[in-house]
Amino acid sequence: MTCEETPCAKCTVHCKHPVCSVECQGDTDCEEENPALCGNPPSCATVCEPADCSTTCVAPEPKCSPVCEEAQCEWVSAAPACCPAAPSSTCKTAPLSTLSLGTKGVDKLAWKWRRGEATSDGELGNPADSTLYALCLYANGSLVRELNAIPGELWGLAAHGVSYDDPEGNFDGIKKMSVKSGVDGKARANVKGQNTEGTLDLPALPLALPVVAQLYNNDEGVCWTSSFPEARKNTETGFQAKQP
Repeated sequence: MTCEETPCAKCTVHCKHPVCSVECQGDTDCEEENPALCGNPPSCATVCEPADCSTTCVAPEPKCSPVCEEAQCEWVSAAPACCPAAPSSTCKTAPLSTLSLGTKGVDKLAWKWRRGEATSDGELGNPADSTLYALCLYANGSLVRELNAIPGELWGLAAHGVSYDDPEGNFDGIKKMSVKSGVDGKARANVKGQNTEGTLDLPALPLALPVVAQLYNNDEGVCWTSSFPEARKNTETGFQAKQP
């Protein structure tokens, strides 16, 4: 995720100003490096180093977005999941799934994936350490939104599942996410989000059909998919679809 619409205004956790050599806690650190570039950065952790500037963000490989020009006030996430530009045809499927988006008042999102294709414990990765999950939303074959749940202390690990809990929804508006392993018909996944100071930032509605929601795991290269060729509701304020 690159924060570039308003310089340094949409930065979130796990970011660092590309010019700064130390963790940014406010204006002071950045101003010492280059006062022309810094506004009021949040506490930050990591950034794409100059050595990475020759790389590109090629889905689904987790690579840093290059920040090579010091004249830019851009922030990048620690490990962007890089949703593919188009839906993958190799994701795990499920016979039951729902997707709900709402933009009236407060943006809200809910996605459920039930009775899914067999998923092993190993395929869940270790999001408490390094595995990043991303929910990718597609409309008529084009990516319209990527929502990341960053690795770290917000994740909990169970015997047969992983769960993310951020009541504030500070990163991309995701408040809850869970994936449970199991044999065919037992695996399941769930994502809930709500607008928090614009972080959820849902795409403009109505959406062009078909709509596809895919949850990606950047360490194991695993994804879980739902396709919605029709919608129960698809207006300027809401989208609701169910499969089957």
